[in-house]
Amino acid sequence: MEQLEHRYIVEGMSFSQLAKIYNISKTTISRWLKEKKIPIQDPKQRQKQNALRGEQHSCFGKTGQQSWNYGTKHSEETKKKISNSNKGKTKGRKLSEETKRKLCAARKRRPRKPDSERITPLYRAIRILSEYKVWRQTCFERDKWTCQKCGIKGTTLNVDHIKPLTLILKQQAIGSVSEALQCSALWDLNNGQTLCVACHKATNTYGGKMKRKDDGKTNNN
Repeated sequence: MEQLEHRYIVEGMSFSQLAKIYNISKTTISRWLKEKKIPIQDPKQRQKQNALRGEQHSCFGKTGQQSWNYGTKHSEETKKKISNSNKGKTKGRKLSEETKRKLCAARKRRPRKPDSERITPLYRAIRILSEYKVWRQTCFERDKWTCQKCGIKGTTLNVDHIKPLTLILKQQAIGSVSEALQCSALWDLNNGQTLCVACHKATNTYGGKMKRKDDGKTNNN
C-alpha cells in the first residue's frame, strides 16, 4: 500500500496506470485509496501539476523525460551546413516546368492596374460621401432606430433603399458624383427605411437580386 500511495501521490500516476500495474480495475484502486484515507485528487488539478512539473512541456516526450537535444545550440559551422543543404529545396510538392510556365502566363494575362488608373464604382463613391452619411443618420432617427418590418430594437440596423441606388443612377443618367449631389431622388428620405439585417436580406432588392432578375429577362428574350 505504501508503494501505491507513493505512485499515486509522488509520481502522479493515474487510476488507469495503477490499474495496469496491479492488474485490477480502477474501482478497486479508488476503494483502496479510500480505505487508507488517501485523498483522491481532482484530475484537472493533477494535469496542472504535471504541466508545471514539465511532463507536458514541448521539450519532453510522452514518458516525461527531457529531450536529448533540449538546450543545445548549433555551432556556426553546423548552421552553414544546414543552410547549404536546404538551398534550392521547396516545401511540399514540386511543380513541373510546364506547370510553372502556365502559372506565370496566367499572372501576366491580367496585370494589376496602377492606382492612378483604378476607378471606384460610382455607387461606392456615393456611399462614402458625408451627405450620404447624413441621409442615413436621418433615416435612423426618423424611424427611432427600429426595424420597420419586425419592430426589433437594439440590434444591427441597415437603411434599405426602397428603390435601389443603382436603379436611380441608371434612370437619372447620373455619371459623376457632382451630378449625384444635385439629384433630389437620391436624397429623398421617403426612399429609405430602417431594417434589421434579417429583414434587409429578405427584400427583393438586397445583394443585386434585381440585377440578376433583369439579366435573366434579357437572356430569355
